[in-house]
Parts: sequence; structure tokens; C-alpha cells
Amino acid sequence: MMAEDEESLHDAISTAERDHDDAESGRSVEGVPAYDAIAEWYDSSMQTGSPVHALAVPAMLSLCGDLAGRRVCDLACGQGILTRELARTGASIVGI
Repeated sequence: MMAEDEESLHDAISTAERDHDDAESGRSVEGVPAYDAIAEWYDSSMQTGSPVHALAVPAMLSLCGDLAGRRVCDLACGQGILTRELARTGASIVGI
């Protein structure tokens, strides 16, 4: 790797780490509260679906097996995409 590529990579990692720390602490990123900066985009992209969910949800359902009548907690459920699919299997589900 060339020296300038390594420097660019180091700068990008440093920026990402700083922004991550700011987001976790509730501080703003470039004057915008961290989540607020992406909230509208994130909500819209989750409602329209994503290639990640198209792959991950069927895989998770397959790994979980028969959940009918089972109690399930979907921790860190975000927009509840997997939560809704788990509920369709007949599970009693809580999304947090």
C-alpha cells in the first residue's frame, strides 16, 4: 500500500472513530445530532427494503426453526423488519 493510501485510510478510520464516539455520547457530528443526521434516510431505506434484509431475514427465519407459540425478544430490532417476520411465524414477540 502506498504511503498516501495508508494516510487516507488512517484519516478515515480516525474520523469514523471520532464520529462513532460522538454518536454514542449523544454529541453532534458537524453540528447535527448524530442520529438526526441520518434518521430520515434510514427510515426511508428501511421502508423500501434493502438487499441486506432480503438476504438476512430468510436466513434468520431458517436458523430459528419453528417459532409458533414461542416467546421471542428481538433485541435491537430497529425498524422491526425481522420482528414483524418473526410474528408472522406465530411467535409471541417483543421488539426492543
